[in-house]
Amino acid sequence: MADLNPNVWYQIIENRTTFEKSSLQAAGTGVFFAAPGPDKGQYWQIQQASPPSSRQKRYQLRNKWAGIKKQLAVCHNANELDPSRTQPCFLPTTGNNEQLWTIDPWDDDIGSHKIQNAANGTRYYMDSHPGNPLFMASETGYDHVAQRWLFKSIGLVNDGEFSATIMASTSTSSSSTPQPTAQNTSNSGKCSSKSCKKALSPGAAAGIGVGVAVMVIISILVMFVLIRRKRQRKQRDSVGKAELDGSSEVKGLDIAYTAHEKRRESVHEAPIDAGRFEMESSPMLAELPGSGANNGGMHGVNSRLGS
Repeated sequence: MADLNPNVWYQIIENRTTFEKSSLQAAGTGVFFAAPGPDKGQYWQIQQASPPSSRQKRYQLRNKWAGIKKQLAVCHNANELDPSRTQPCFLPTTGNNEQLWTIDPWDDDIGSHKIQNAANGTRYYMDSHPGNPLFMASETGYDHVAQRWLFKSIGLVNDGEFSATIMASTSTSSSSTPQPTAQNTSNSGKCSSKSCKKALSPGAAAGIGVGVAVMVIISILVMFVLIRRKRQRKQRDSVGKAELDGSSEVKGLDIAYTAHEKRRESVHEAPIDAGRFEMESSPMLAELPGSGANNGGMHGVNSRLGS
């Protein structure tokens, strides 16, 4: 709402009472009405949590007592008489829908508003039983007087911590409508919310650096060992191949030499009985006709042989 300033502390009441008689207060996890006074639990900030361009604006309600550690939320209560079984409560900040509220005007003469929770939707309006406690009413309408809520400015926040908007435990952003008197945490460059992530300590950073260095060294050593083994394997394979090639050549030479020698032997060697001619033990004599002729012939032959 344009008329709700995030840099203002508000006193909140419902229409059955007055600002002089009562004031909404939070303590512990409870939300109740108490006599107005300086108690920090009665100082409420209404911080817009939706984008400025959003048609349906949502707000976070927190007080000076708890800071941004706790916010107004809704809780299930089995003892609640209303069928909703839901009551407003004050819980640690999460930014979930249970801690987001819509605040819309009733458009009446007193400037009252209806308050609804984002988790419950439009079915329930924040109401109050006579004499406490608060609850989310299932019966709604302007005729329910306690559903008309009023806000009164009682001071300026002027605290950078309260300019932070906590959304669903994810991120922290500065107020979308900062006032000139408010300190903007986004401009200061410092994280004022405990929900912001803490920086690493020097010891943790050093430990991470050492761990990374060790991993790099181990990786280099592993690569060196693998490369060396691969080279040794290649050298062994080369030597083995060379030995196999050499033995094959020698074996081939032996086979060729042996074949050559055999060819030479087959050419130059002759059979042992080669060139020998067998003759009969008795020479064959030719018979001559007639005895005289034979004698004479034989004599002549013998003579010649004798001579």
